[in-house]
Amino acid sequence: MHELSGKPPDTTPAIYKLAWLARHEPDVLREADRVGDVQAYLSWRLTGRWATSHGSADTLGLFDLRRLDWSPELLELAGVRLEQLPALVAAGQLLGMITADVARVLGLPGPVPLVAGIGDGQAAGIALGATVPGTAYLNLGTSMVLGVHSAEYRWDPAFRTLAGARPGAYTLETVLNAAAYVATWCREQFGEPGVDDVVGSGLEAAAADLPCGAEGLLTLPYWNAAQTPYWDPLARGAVVGWHGRHTRAHLYRSILEGVGFELRLHLERLEEVTGQPVTTIRMVGGGARSPLWVRIVSDTTGRPVRVCSEGEISAAGAAVLARGYLDGRGRALDDRPTAEPIAEPAGHDVTPDPSTAAAYGALYAVYRRLYPQLRTVFADLAGAVAVSAAGAPGSSPARSAGAPGSSGGSSATRG
Repeated sequence: MHELSGKPPDTTPAIYKLAWLARHEPDVLREADRVGDVQAYLSWRLTGRWATSHGSADTLGLFDLRRLDWSPELLELAGVRLEQLPALVAAGQLLGMITADVARVLGLPGPVPLVAGIGDGQAAGIALGATVPGTAYLNLGTSMVLGVHSAEYRWDPAFRTLAGARPGAYTLETVLNAAAYVATWCREQFGEPGVDDVVGSGLEAAAADLPCGAEGLLTLPYWNAAQTPYWDPLARGAVVGWHGRHTRAHLYRSILEGVGFELRLHLERLEEVTGQPVTTIRMVGGGARSPLWVRIVSDTTGRPVRVCSEGEISAAGAAVLARGYLDGRGRALDDRPTAEPIAEPAGHDVTPDPSTAAAYGALYAVYRRLYPQLRTVFADLAGAVAVSAAGAPGSSPARSAGAPGSSGGSSATRG
């Protein structure tokens, strides 16, 4: 499954939930007229055509990324029929024309073409110029996602592979499901419940006054399990090195640093597999609004970071695709303009401080040992919790109905 779909086993791809439905509620899929992703649904509502793009469909986990087509083997595993799925087009190509009724409701002059988009990460990569070797996009938000362009198909636990903006191009993404999520959790639980992000945080200011390394406190930020490169759903967060001198600010700084160390781990594994160094990081997301966190990211990874000023960078990438369609109508696909940004993304640059980066290097050597040494502890803890929960007074057996609750981007509709 990983080799075909480019996705390591995880709760995100819809294939696992579809397979659950096929086994436990087979009538749902059997009677469904359509099965598809969000873009297919929007295309259907706006144009009347059940269609989607390669870069959107592949997140379902039903897609053969080498062939850029639905995989018969994966469809069989999921219990889905080919005729239920949307037609496929390349990103930046025409899905259909918006119907006159829809255009009238939206106040649009007709006729209006609907151009196939792509995933938010791939779109951000287009707008940020991460379509050339050595440049990566980093979205530091609730989750942390780093992506690079690849001219060839690769699959490895070090990343998840996505269809790129053009046929034959791919995006390799590393993922941590809890980044700013953990920082927000810390503020909410330890004294700043009214602060929605890092801007204006008292903990942020206090943490900035502390030395790098938070005076010996290391945080493993697996609040929502571990994704790349370990893909361990049983992994949990850990804070190592507590001492009586430590405060809330120490914890907060160690969380920001832990995410930075995790990013360095992702970068090193990505570079090891691809053989391509990442020399420039272009950063967006809520975390990019924190000068402290940006500085930590640059110093922990030892890489220059450009903090991009455009807030809706994925929308900008989608606009590049739409403009490419308008500029390339009537030409063969290979002759159309490439999905490149219009200009260098605006923003400011932060470069690593050599002495701080060296200090972080020593701490990172300790950090990277934490998960391997705690892996069996996490598994044993999960088992002990399950036993404890089963024997607790008033407990009831886990429900056997109801598919796993993680979002996977699919929908099944009955005709």
